[in-house]
Amino acid sequence: MKDKLQSLTILVLLMTSVYLLFLNFDMDLRDIFTKTENTEEAISYSPQGLLEDAIKPDSLAINFGSDHHSLIANPLQDGYWTEIKEVIKTVFEDQGTDKVSLDSISEDIYSQLLQQRSIYMTFNQGLTTLTILNALKTQSTSDLVEQFPKIDSLYISLEKPLVVIKSQNKKTLLSFKSLPTEKLNIKVANLFLEGYNPYSLGKNILGNQSLEYIPKISKHKIEKITYSNLVQDLDQETLENIINKFFQKDLNLIREIKEEGVQTIYVDGERILKINKQGLISYYNPQIPKIKERNLYISLETALSFISKNLGFEDSHYLKEIKPIEVNHNQGFKIVFGKTAGSYKVQVEDENIYDYLEIDVFNNHVRRLAHYYRGPRDQRKEYVQVDESQDLRPIIKKNLDQINNQLQKPQAWTYEQVLANIQTASINYKDQGQDGPLDLYWHVAIAGQDFEFKIKH
Repeated sequence: MKDKLQSLTILVLLMTSVYLLFLNFDMDLRDIFTKTENTEEAISYSPQGLLEDAIKPDSLAINFGSDHHSLIANPLQDGYWTEIKEVIKTVFEDQGTDKVSLDSISEDIYSQLLQQRSIYMTFNQGLTTLTILNALKTQSTSDLVEQFPKIDSLYISLEKPLVVIKSQNKKTLLSFKSLPTEKLNIKVANLFLEGYNPYSLGKNILGNQSLEYIPKISKHKIEKITYSNLVQDLDQETLENIINKFFQKDLNLIREIKEEGVQTIYVDGERILKINKQGLISYYNPQIPKIKERNLYISLETALSFISKNLGFEDSHYLKEIKPIEVNHNQGFKIVFGKTAGSYKVQVEDENIYDYLEIDVFNNHVRRLAHYYRGPRDQRKEYVQVDESQDLRPIIKKNLDQINNQLQKPQAWTYEQVLANIQTASINYKDQGQDGPLDLYWHVAIAGQDFEFKIKH
């Protein structure tokens, strides 16, 4: 009976999707004819556009209903973030749609909501609600900003005008008279019809109440991604252009120090620019004006403008970490960007390189920047296939001894106990600094410890 109900639900969803597509057929045709190829080339944006893209969600989950789920690694893909921004602004604007009610909800109710057509996203923990809204140029914010100083996660229903905000480990459901979710509905309907990488909620795989999204890796369309050192591709004219942008000075006035086979160092007073053979471009300017009070919004704007002007900013970059720092009593931030590729995030495997892009900024002053300049060259898309032996359950069973050795429990855990203590499980590409295909790994957190398992294909 349950299978019949699920089949009926899927059929209704399909019919609804087709209906929505029919209603918006003209707009979809326009999208098709104006759509351009999504590239990861470094390009310059307006400061406002950079800010809006930088604060995009860490992850974006799509719930189609009836136990059908997916994740999108880069929320800029297909314009999801563009439409989500309008919903966020409407929710928090004082002149936005009228709020009908605000209620705390239980984990059980929230679990049921994730089975309905909806979108779920998480945000970087370093961002405040006010920083997000300022970046979106939200006018006249409501009292909700004080009630939710941070947004850990946001749920947007595609069936009713409601959202759920998780803040400070509390889930709150907000109902409205209306929300601008029509275009999101269409995008989700399109994705369902065109095909998607399937995920399951953790409770359906692990036997516990986890609501984490876990990939069914054997059913994923996995792109074969090849990374290379892009510094090696830079010709002399491009290199000189980079140097000139950083120093804003005639190259004849800049001292050049060559360390053969290692790196080239450019010096102008106390300012230093290094370009090494490994693919790392780093800049250092130690003179910091007196900054007694850090401002995240100004620092983010400064960092993004500096990156875009000197090196260009990539769509594949995502805001990974924001850490308050202090140098000689001056208050600033270390802002770190990771990269996505295909459907997954990319992890750097090099003890000397923290991540692809990190910048130390003190309001309007950039003290340090390090850019690991690696990425895909133009190439024909290829896909790899993995079998069911690489899904989470078989991977855990195969590596049970290794897991127990690392956990060092007084008594070894059974397979079921390990499953019950899995907190997160995701797929990552791993970049080991070589020119060639990126490896695929499971990244699994078990009882507070991280494990990695290579995916064979």
